[in-house]
Amino acid sequence: MSLKVKITKRIIFRSTGFLLLLVFVIMLGIIILNEKRMADERTAQTTSEVEVQEVITTEDGEEIDETPITEEQVAEWVVARDKPRYLSIPKIGINKARVTEIGIKNNRVNSPVSIFDAGWYRDSAKPGSGGVLFMDGHNGGTRREGIFDNLNTLVPKDEIVVQRGDDAIFIYEVVENNIVPLEEANNYMDMMLYQSAVAGKEGLNIITCIGEWNENLKTYNKRVLLRAVLKS
Repeated sequence: MSLKVKITKRIIFRSTGFLLLLVFVIMLGIIILNEKRMADERTAQTTSEVEVQEVITTEDGEEIDETPITEEQVAEWVVARDKPRYLSIPKIGINKARVTEIGIKNNRVNSPVSIFDAGWYRDSAKPGSGGVLFMDGHNGGTRREGIFDNLNTLVPKDEIVVQRGDDAIFIYEVVENNIVPLEEANNYMDMMLYQSAVAGKEGLNIITCIGEWNENLKTYNKRVLLRAVLKS
């Protein structure tokens, strides 16, 4: 009789242990499946944000892309060794923004397609050449702030960093920063394209939009004109 009791207890103990193990395995499976589902949702959301193109077209046919730039796209950005690759302005939170080449269309300098890129006019000087680099970019689009949304807040002595394709670094110091009405901006274009703020010093001149949106012209009613020079 005693032997039967011991055997019964052993069977019950083993059954209980098996049930506990089974419950543990089921719970672990539920946790793993739940984590996978959440990870898939996060991946789907991120992919959606990257892949959805948010492009608008102005009345003159210019495309403006508000799609966020990924860290991978920044890291993979490559240009010729002597051309500007990245632009950084620590004071306004710009860190290694891509610099794309822009040209002239309809008798005016283009802007980069992405609101998050800086545009370097290909016929202006290259970093380290001693001439004047000209850049422009968007202050924003219809939904998001652009690279130069806060360019107007820079003051003399603030620093702007240009990294060349060969990773050489050039630091420019703001000399002047002005806002002019759109209808007067063309009067300053020769100065912005060709004149350094300090004679004899390599210059970096940047222009962007600011002010109120003009729905008819699909642009803002003022321009920021910033001029900086290479630090000694």
